[in-house]
Amino acid sequence: MNKQVIFLLLIMFGVCGWASAQSSSACPGFKNPATFNTMSANASYSGQLGTKPSSGGTPNPMTGATGVNWASTVYSWNQLAGLTSSMSTSYCGSTLNSETHFRIMSNTDGPGTGSNAGKDPLVNYALPYCPTALDPSITKSIRIGNCRISAEAEALYYTMNVTPTNALLFVYYAIVVQAPGHGVSSDPAFIVRVTKQTGSTWSQISDTLCYMVSSTPTSSAGGTVVIGQNGWHSTGSGYEMIYYKDWNKVAISLNKYLYQTVRVEMMVSDCGASGHFGYCYVAGDCQPMQIKASGCPSGASAVIDTLRAPTGLTNYAWYRSRSGSVEDIYNVPADVHFDPIPNSSGATNNTYFARLSDFNLTEGPNAGTVANTQTFMCQMTSAMDPAKPFISKVYVNVDNAKPQLALDSVSDCDGNIYLTNLSYSGTENLDPTKTRWRFYEDTAASGAPLTTLSGDTVNYHFSAPGAHSVYLHVETENSDPTADVCYTERKINIRSLSRPEPAISVDPASRELCIDQECTISDATPGSTWRMWAIPQANGTMDTTYNQQSLVRSFNYDPVPIYLTARNGQYYLNPADRRETIWCEASTQDVIHVFTAPELHVSPDTIVCNGKQTHVTISTDVEGCTYTWYRHLNQEGENPLQTGNILRQTPYADVSTYYVKVTSPQGCEAWDSVTVRVVRPKLTITPADGRICFGEIAHLQGSQADHYSWTASPYDASLVGQEENQEIHVSPQETTVYTMTGHGS
Repeated sequence: MNKQVIFLLLIMFGVCGWASAQSSSACPGFKNPATFNTMSANASYSGQLGTKPSSGGTPNPMTGATGVNWASTVYSWNQLAGLTSSMSTSYCGSTLNSETHFRIMSNTDGPGTGSNAGKDPLVNYALPYCPTALDPSITKSIRIGNCRISAEAEALYYTMNVTPTNALLFVYYAIVVQAPGHGVSSDPAFIVRVTKQTGSTWSQISDTLCYMVSSTPTSSAGGTVVIGQNGWHSTGSGYEMIYYKDWNKVAISLNKYLYQTVRVEMMVSDCGASGHFGYCYVAGDCQPMQIKASGCPSGASAVIDTLRAPTGLTNYAWYRSRSGSVEDIYNVPADVHFDPIPNSSGATNNTYFARLSDFNLTEGPNAGTVANTQTFMCQMTSAMDPAKPFISKVYVNVDNAKPQLALDSVSDCDGNIYLTNLSYSGTENLDPTKTRWRFYEDTAASGAPLTTLSGDTVNYHFSAPGAHSVYLHVETENSDPTADVCYTERKINIRSLSRPEPAISVDPASRELCIDQECTISDATPGSTWRMWAIPQANGTMDTTYNQQSLVRSFNYDPVPIYLTARNGQYYLNPADRRETIWCEASTQDVIHVFTAPELHVSPDTIVCNGKQTHVTISTDVEGCTYTWYRHLNQEGENPLQTGNILRQTPYADVSTYYVKVTSPQGCEAWDSVTVRVVRPKLTITPADGRICFGEIAHLQGSQADHYSWTASPYDASLVGQEENQEIHVSPQETTVYTMTGHGS
């Protein structure tokens, strides 16, 4: 069985721009080496041989005690190619697997031919010499170790000066071990670690920059190697079984060691019992420790910048600073807090599209504002063993350069709209000569534009008010004519306004009322959302009411003017964060007339002779009234006796009362009553027995008639002048008979 332990915690940094990562200058000879003869001020190879005794103990890469007795000799770059064993070049059954301890391999090497060219024959050509599938640009690798079973160990050292252009080191590796299972102390092992030179001594940088694969798993070494998982395969059987691992890729961050010399140590060992071999293939590359910021993308997109982290790792997670840009992204302080960006993580998300919301600060002295420059971090994960992931971090500062659209709008409520460009950029000046407005009749911006206007302030008159749209195009100043223009263009919905058409409805619709009759006055303006009522009162004051749809009122004066001011809505401008309320209003008026009830006048024939009809005439001060007569007052469901203003009825009793309802043309009603009496004359005399002495006076009085007439027999001179009186006073000279006649009206 094979096993791998991986420890790595990397702090990576970003720089603006995407510097060239060509191996020839960044890490000479590490990618696609043509020879080990690489020696320069920046990089060189060296090597070391050793043996692995069975009693070597558990490999301990932290201290350098890999269970190997290393030869004291360190081979320089020009000696490596000559290191060969004393065994026959055909020991492993192929001239390909000669006993050279360090060999540069090519993706076209034999002995395989055709589709097997450039592949390891010991695993049935299933393992390529080069990680072409991971990176097609890598066409060469280095084989460390060989298929000799002499308990050998080999170490290849790559020494380099760390600079910003090579501080992100990629190591590709593939492993071949024969018949593992002897135990950690004896099994083949593969180790990668990074050391730092201090004087003449190379010391382990950190236990987080070391990876070890031991073919036998233990609790101290990590997870179990399982065939079919994590790239592990096997071929053959029994004592000759070979385990091999597909090419894998890891990243090593060296940003903490800028401008220092480090040594990448890649070691492999055979079985300590001298019965089985182990070797590996390694390849490499280096890149700048940075995120690529491609700059302001043009167009309607809300993206401010496109950020790309180095590709090829197993996972990516993106973060943004809470407090804004970090001055030194090469050494980010530990107290700078980063928030994860939602939905930006994933196995292939090495690209992130930065948006304006990422520049909102939530911490620090500028919390609550939008930053002009923001620091982004990408946390990248890679692993030799998935159970032991390690993290690299890379940073970049991004300017908020893309124009953010904003506008102000003023409408005069007559179809005219005045637009002012309020767009801004966090770090760049805008070019007002490049500001353009394309107006469209509808919100879909369909068809050809109505017109195109230029400048930061424009106005346009829409023939029909309503919802429209305008494309606003804003550019930053471009001092470099060869650079891409950074602009934003987006459709924005706008609305031209019209004044409302105010209308008043009144119930009753005739707008004619009687005194104290209630009516309902309503706002009938289409689309109104606010109104003000004003009604002058009889005493000279004003009844003012706001925002009531309907009023219920009664009046006792005429005429009554009604005034209404209505607004037809409020409209919000785009974008929403710069919104403004706009009102349009108009006024109208109406008149309500109030009528009094009719005043009745009776021309009597209120006392009639028995059996005769009345002739009572009713007149009013209002023309066109109707009259309806009843025997009872306002009796529900009673049939009227007659209509008309003259009562013609034969009294139904000695005293008969009739009720009349008079209705004006405006519907105002008045009631009155007429009492009719039947003539039944009655005479009252004083003294009651009709006896007086000569010279005394008798008093006679008639009743129950409209008027009276008197006669005397014999003639009585004292009656003269009283013949038509209701009451007479007589002093006859002799016994006299007086006759009273009662008359009807």
